[in-house]
Amino acid sequence: MNTRTIIVLAALLAPSSESQEWPAKVGFYHWSGQRPGGMFGGIADIVALNATIARVAISARTAIDYGRAGSCSPAFTLYDALDDPDIRSALNHPGLHVVIITAYDGAGFADCATHRYLNPAFYSADNQARMVNEYAEFTYRLHQLFRGTGRKAILANWEGDNAIYCGSAYLYAIDEAFKKTCHESYPRPYAGNRGPDDSFEGMLLWFRARHLGVALGNARAAADGLLGPPVLIAVEISAADMLKSRGHRSVLYDVT
Repeated sequence: MNTRTIIVLAALLAPSSESQEWPAKVGFYHWSGQRPGGMFGGIADIVALNATIARVAISARTAIDYGRAGSCSPAFTLYDALDDPDIRSALNHPGLHVVIITAYDGAGFADCATHRYLNPAFYSADNQARMVNEYAEFTYRLHQLFRGTGRKAILANWEGDNAIYCGSAYLYAIDEAFKKTCHESYPRPYAGNRGPDDSFEGMLLWFRARHLGVALGNARAAADGLLGPPVLIAVEISAADMLKSRGHRSVLYDVT
């Protein structure tokens, strides 16, 4: 985001008779950026623009993404990430009303490179239980963190179709050379998957585990008297009809 963009957005979000509803509808995605050094600084800048909605990314590579370290976090879990002072203070900034979290569990994305969560073979009973527990505990601890604030949390994924189609669903659909390269190199980053069809099955299993974990975490929080808004789930796609119209599977039509 450049300075001119920030100035325009600040004008749009500034309280006025014409724009009083903007802060409740418009937010910003803070994922790395030109001023690395942590998550909280970016959130503070967002709130300074009068926005109340922000999106951040939490995974084993958060320290890399936000310029705090050069390596993947060992033994990462989503719930342990909430003990990190920078992440904790960012999510709990008093100016935020809604926090959207691009969340990748340590169970399925431990090495910051291999998309095990998209591999159907990954979902043994033990791995699935570990994943469900990670989301359940993360959800419960979000309730603890946000207790009494009324703040809403939404867990999301990153661009579902792009995640499956080697980083670019668009190029996969229109460029035969890209598609060929994608298939030839597919097993390595996708933990042995033979191609996108396997990853679609894996994504469905991932979303089910995530949904169950969040439901369990919300139920536990309610039972313990943590009476705040439930943690919600969002599915991010990166293609509406572009893939389907060309005969390819898509997250919108084949997963959600």
